[in-house]
Amino acid sequence: MEGDGCNVRYLQDAGVDRADIYASVTRNDEDNLVSCQLVKLNFGIKKVVARVNSPKNERVFQKLGIEAISSTTVIGRLIEEEIGVGEILQLLSLAQGRLSLVELELPGAGCPACGRNLGQLNLPPETVLVTVLRGAHVFVPHGNTRFEPGDRIIALTLAEQREALRRAFLDE
Repeated sequence: MEGDGCNVRYLQDAGVDRADIYASVTRNDEDNLVSCQLVKLNFGIKKVVARVNSPKNERVFQKLGIEAISSTTVIGRLIEEEIGVGEILQLLSLAQGRLSLVELELPGAGCPACGRNLGQLNLPPETVLVTVLRGAHVFVPHGNTRFEPGDRIIALTLAEQREALRRAFLDE
């Protein structure tokens, strides 16, 4: 059936009142949001799903009880998973590509840096560890910070020193 999903009459004609799940998948986030809200409020459909074209809108949908699916976010997560543990992921290139903000995840087993503190690592010069993400905790590392398996480290380094940074955590 073709019609405006933001119009209650079209939704009734489509038999939405008999649905267990409703999905709105237009190219317009605003239409998807309105359509899902109409279905939740007017027809009592508990499970509503929306295509979200702009990842910045995902949070709004979720706060309103609408499951948001963003192809941009899904593809980004697939790429992250493909890169895997032990690889350096460049987050941002600065200073015309001479400086890199990178992320490195320490493996769960066989991690040379795990159990050691920052002061014991042979980090390349001109490298600054910005933060460590450990589970739900985020903190700025200091000389006595001990690294643990699964830590995600965000660092600022010269582009040509990315590999030396990786070796300092994974190959020592």
